[in-house]
Amino acid sequence: MKYGNKVIFPNFANKLTSTIVISGLGLIVTPAPIKVVFFNWLIDVFNLNSGVPVTLPEVSSGAADFTYGLTLVAIGLAFNLSRYWFEFKTNERESAVKLEHREKLLSDVRKALSVDGLTNSQFRNSTEYAQIKKYLSADTIKAVEGEHTKGPGSSEIIRIVDGEARGSGVNPFKNNVLDELVDIEIKWNLV
Repeated sequence: MKYGNKVIFPNFANKLTSTIVISGLGLIVTPAPIKVVFFNWLIDVFNLNSGVPVTLPEVSSGAADFTYGLTLVAIGLAFNLSRYWFEFKTNERESAVKLEHREKLLSDVRKALSVDGLTNSQFRNSTEYAQIKKYLSADTIKAVEGEHTKGPGSSEIIRIVDGEARGSGVNPFKNNVLDELVDIEIKWNLV
C-alpha cells in the first residue's frame, strides 16, 4: 500500500497538479492567435532539432483548445482529490493501528502491575516498563527505579516515604504508575 502510494502519488504531486491545472487554464484563457503562433513555433523548433522533420498540418484556432483545457483542469483536480482521499484513508488506517497498539500497551502494563508481590526491581526489568518508560514522568520513573541500597543479607531496602497519602508507604511505585497511566489515557484520547 505504501509503495503503491509512492508510485501513484509521488512527492512532487502538488507540483504536478499545479502544472496540469495551469496548463489547462492557459489553454482556456490564451487568445487563439497567440496559441496558433506558439504551437506552430514549437513544431518548427522540433523540426529544426530533429533529424527527420515531422510534417504536421499547420495548427489553426478552434474550439478543441477549450475542451483540452477543461480536460486538463478536470484531470488535475481529480488527481489532487484522489491523492488527498488516499492520504486520508492511509492516515486513518495508521491511526487505528496506533490506537490499538497504545490500548494494548496500557493493558499489558496494568496486567504486569497486578501481580501480587511485584517489586519495583522486577517491574523495572520487565518489557512493559521498557515500553512505557518514555511516557512516564520523572517522579514516576524515580519511584520505579527507586533510591535503593542493598543491606547485608537482605534484598533491596527501599526508601520509606512518610505520610498518610495514597503515595506514602514503602516505595508506592504501583500507585504512581497507575496514576500516570490514567493521565496517559487522557492525553492519548483513549478515555
